[in-house]
Amino acid sequence: MLGTVIALFGVLSAWAWRAGRGRAHSSSEQVADAAEVLARTVRRQWEEEAVLRQLYDPAPLPLVWSDCSHPGVSDHRQLVGTAVVCRAGDPRELAAAFGSLARRRLVVLGPGGSGKTTFAVLLMLALLRTRTTGDPVPVLCSLSSFDPARESAGNWLRRRIAADYPAMADAENYGASVIEDLFTEHRLIPVLDGLDELPE
Repeated sequence: MLGTVIALFGVLSAWAWRAGRGRAHSSSEQVADAAEVLARTVRRQWEEEAVLRQLYDPAPLPLVWSDCSHPGVSDHRQLVGTAVVCRAGDPRELAAAFGSLARRRLVVLGPGGSGKTTFAVLLMLALLRTRTTGDPVPVLCSLSSFDPARESAGNWLRRRIAADYPAMADAENYGASVIEDLFTEHRLIPVLDGLDELPE
C-alpha cells in the first residue's frame, strides 16, 4: 500500500511539473518562431485552396481594387490616406496598396457573389508572398461562428486561431501564452470573411 501511495505521488508530481511548464509564458523567441510557423502553414493552406478555386488558372483574375470616398461609406480621407487603385491579381501591387493605407484596415463591400471572399484570399496570399521575417501574419477567419452576444471579437479570434491552427497550442515549443502574444505584439492581420452574413 505504501508503495502504491509513493508511486501515485510520483505520477502526480510529474503531472504537476509538466502542467507548470505548460503554463510558462512564451518567450520572445518562441513567439517569433510561432509566427514563422504560422505564416508557412497559412500560406500552404491557402495556396492549395487557390489552386482548387482556380484563382490563378489560366491567369490571375483581372480584378481591380479602388477605394471609395463616398460620404457615409468611407472613412475621412485624412484617415484613409491617398486614393488607391491597383490590380488585385498582382501580389506585389496589392500588398503595396494595402501597406500604403494609413491605418491598414479595409472593408470590402459588394453584393453576394461579387468576389469579396476571392479578394480576401488574394489579399492574404499577396501579403504572405511579399512577407519578410517579422512581418505580421495574415489569417483568414470566417465570421459565421462569431456571436457578439456571447463573446468579444478578441476572444473569438483567439479561439479561432487555436482551433484552426492547433500547432499554436504546443506549449512545449511556443509557451502557453503564444496566441495572446501574437495578438498583443501585432504579429497577426485578421482577415475576416462573411461580415454580411451576420445578423444586424
